[in-house]
Amino acid sequence: MKIKNNNNIYIYGIIFLLIGASLLPSIYGYDKKTSINSTIDSPLNDDYINAYWKADECSGNILEDSSGHNYDGIINGATWDPSGYSGCALVFDGIDDYVNFTSHSVELGYNKTDDFIISFYFKSSDDGVIYSTTAPWGFNPDFQIELLSNGTLFFKLLGSSNLGIRLYSTGSYNDGSWHFVEIYHNGISSTPTATLYVDNVFDNNNTGYYYNMYNDEYTKATMGVNAHTLTNYFDGYIDEFKIVKYELGNEQDPPIIDGPTGGLPDVEYDYTFTTIDPETDNISILIDWDDGTEEYWRGPYISGEEVTVSHTWDEEGYYNVTAKSKDFWDDSTWSDPYMVIIGDQPFPLICCDSDGLNFGSVSAGSTVNGEISVINCGDPGSFLNWYVDTSDLPTWGDWTFTPSSGEGVGEGDSVNIDVTCVVTDTEGEYSGQIIVINDDNPSDTCTVDTSVIVPRTRTRFNLLFYWFFYQFPRLVNLMNLLK
Repeated sequence: MKIKNNNNIYIYGIIFLLIGASLLPSIYGYDKKTSINSTIDSPLNDDYINAYWKADECSGNILEDSSGHNYDGIINGATWDPSGYSGCALVFDGIDDYVNFTSHSVELGYNKTDDFIISFYFKSSDDGVIYSTTAPWGFNPDFQIELLSNGTLFFKLLGSSNLGIRLYSTGSYNDGSWHFVEIYHNGISSTPTATLYVDNVFDNNNTGYYYNMYNDEYTKATMGVNAHTLTNYFDGYIDEFKIVKYELGNEQDPPIIDGPTGGLPDVEYDYTFTTIDPETDNISILIDWDDGTEEYWRGPYISGEEVTVSHTWDEEGYYNVTAKSKDFWDDSTWSDPYMVIIGDQPFPLICCDSDGLNFGSVSAGSTVNGEISVINCGDPGSFLNWYVDTSDLPTWGDWTFTPSSGEGVGEGDSVNIDVTCVVTDTEGEYSGQIIVINDDNPSDTCTVDTSVIVPRTRTRFNLLFYWFFYQFPRLVNLMNLLK
C-alpha cells in the first residue's frame, strides 16, 4: 500500500508541474503596450540622483558619493590622476584595480519597473568592465556596462530566467579619447527599453522583457571589474559617474480636461489640458476631438502647465473629447471622455430604480439573485445607451448581468437587469457597489449598493456541542463559575 501511495504522489506532482507550465504564458503574458519615442530631452531631474561619484577627491582610498546618500566605494588599487575630464579621475590598470560598493548593492540595485539614467565619462585604449552589480550567484539579476576589445560598449540588465536587455553600441570608443556615455532605461511597460547616447549623440537602443527583478536581490557592486567573478578588469579612466533613478516607474496620468460642455456648430471654443507628471518631467499632449480631426503631439510643456487649445465642431451632436500625455519615458492611457454637446440636442441621463441588492445571510457557494431597473431620466426625445461597469465589481462574488448593456432607451422608459451572483467568499460581512454607466457620458452613472452576510459554517461537532448545552443548560452556569 505504501508503494501505491507514493506512486500516486509522484503522478500528482507531475500533473501539477504540467499545469504550472501551461499557466506560465498567461501569468507572465505581454500586454502589447509599446513605448513611444520622444524628443523631450530632460527626463529625470537631479531630485532623483541615486549615486554620484565625481572622483574629485584626488587622494585616499575612498570614492565619495556626492548624492547625499553616502554610497561611498572602497578603492582597491585604482589611482588618482589630476588630468581627468573634470578635475581628477580614477585610473584603472586592467590587472587588479577596482572600486567596491558591495555594502550599498541593495540601494544601487534595480527593480524591473525603475526608470533610470546612468552617465559617465571614460577614456581607454583597451577594454574591461566599467560598472557591474549582480546577485550572489552572479546572474538573475545581472547588471553590467563593459567596453569590449573591439571598442564596442555593451550594456546588459537581466532578471529571472536570464531575460532582459542586451544592448551593443554601433560605434567603437577605445580610441584613447574622452567619451561621455548616457544610458536611459524605460521600465514602465512590459517591453522595457534601453537607449544609448555617446557624446550627446544617439547610438543605439534595444528592448527586452523581465519576468522578475528586485533591487534587494543585488548583493555585489563594483566599478572597474565584473562584480561576481572579479574578471575583465577595466584599463582606462573613469570620471563623473552618476546614477539618476526613479524607483518603480512613473506611470503617466492622462490630462485633466476642462472647458464648455455645450455650444453651437462653427463656433470656436477653448479647452484646457493639464498634466502633473510624477517626476515633474516636461510632457506632450495628444487630443482626440471625436470628430475625425487629425491631431499631433503638442508640446513639450512644463508639468502642471494649463495648456489652452481651441476647437470648432462643424456638425451638431455628442462628442467625447479625450487626451493622453507622454514624457521622455512613455505615454499615458487615454483620459476619461469629456462630453461636449454641440447644437440643441436632447440629453439622456441615467437613473436606477433599486433599494439595493442586499442578499441577507447565505452560505458560501450559494447563488443569489436580484434586479436593477435602468431608466432614462433625461430630456424628452433623448435616447440612453448604457452598460454595467464589470471592471470594478465586488470581489466577494462571481457576477452575471442579463443584459449587461443596452441601447436606445427612450426618455422615461426603463430596462430591467437580472442580476445573478455566486457568493465566493467565506465567513464575514461584505458590501460593495454596482455601477451602471451612461455610454454617451461616462461621468453620468448610477450606483446600486449590495451586501451579503456569510455565517460561520457549523461542523457536526459544533451542532452536537450546541445540542448538548441546550439539553443541559445548568452546565453553562457551572462552566462560567470555573472561568
